[in-house]
Amino acid sequence: MKVFTHYVPALLLVSMFFSFTGAAQNVGINEANPGSRLSVKGNLAIGSGYSLESAPVNGAIIQGSVGIATALPDTNSVLDMSGATKGILLPVVNTSQMNAIANPKTGLFIFNSDSSNFNFYNGTNWVNGPNWKSSHAVK
Repeated sequence: MKVFTHYVPALLLVSMFFSFTGAAQNVGINEANPGSRLSVKGNLAIGSGYSLESAPVNGAIIQGSVGIATALPDTNSVLDMSGATKGILLPVVNTSQMNAIANPKTGLFIFNSDSSNFNFYNGTNWVNGPNWKSSHAVK
C-alpha cells in the first residue's frame, strides 16, 4: 500500500492540468471538456529549443519544419504545405484594415479586397505585389 501513496500526489497533479473524456478519448490541457483529440487552452511550445520559452498568448511556437498534409516537410522550409485539391488563403483585408496594421513587419503579405491585388510591406510602405489580373487567366 505504500507504493500507492506515492502515486496519489502525482495523479492529483496530473488531473489538475489534463482532462480526459470518456467515449471520445479526448485529452485537454487546461481544458475541462476537450472538443478535439487534443485541446490546448492557452499557449503551446513544441521542441527542445523552446522547452523553457513562453509561447505567445493563445499562440504556438514550433521548432523545426512544419508540415501540413505532408509527413516529410522539406528541411529547407519553415512551412511545407501539400495538397492536390486545396490552396492557401492569405489574410483578406480592405485598404483601411491594411493601413491600420500597427508596426507591420517587413515582408508582411496580404490580399487587398479593395484593389483585388496582393500587397506586401517593404519596411516603409505597402507596395502592390504581382498583378495577376491580366488577360492571361488560367483556364
